[in-house]
Amino acid sequence: MFKTTGYLVFTLSVILLAIVSYQGAKDDPVMLALLGLGALTSIAGMGLRWASFRLDEKPSRSSAPDREDPARRAAPAASPARHAPEGFARQASRP
Repeated sequence: MFKTTGYLVFTLSVILLAIVSYQGAKDDPVMLALLGLGALTSIAGMGLRWASFRLDEKPSRSSAPDREDPARRAAPAASPARHAPEGFARQASRP
């Protein structure tokens, strides 16, 4: 919710800045075109970031419990130090 609001606020700020900048660019066609392209690319970039955020937010089918990779569920290999720390320390100190 906050990210979506942030993207909307950013888009609004680009529009407001373009409106203010229009006065200085309206007499020069090149500057007017650059202002329009700059505003459009900023808004398009923010739209892409929002779309990426929405895709990352959705749970994917591959992460469903019934489709989970068995290797990811496997318990890590037991460490000798975890089961018998005193015996492991003696083995480690042998020359």
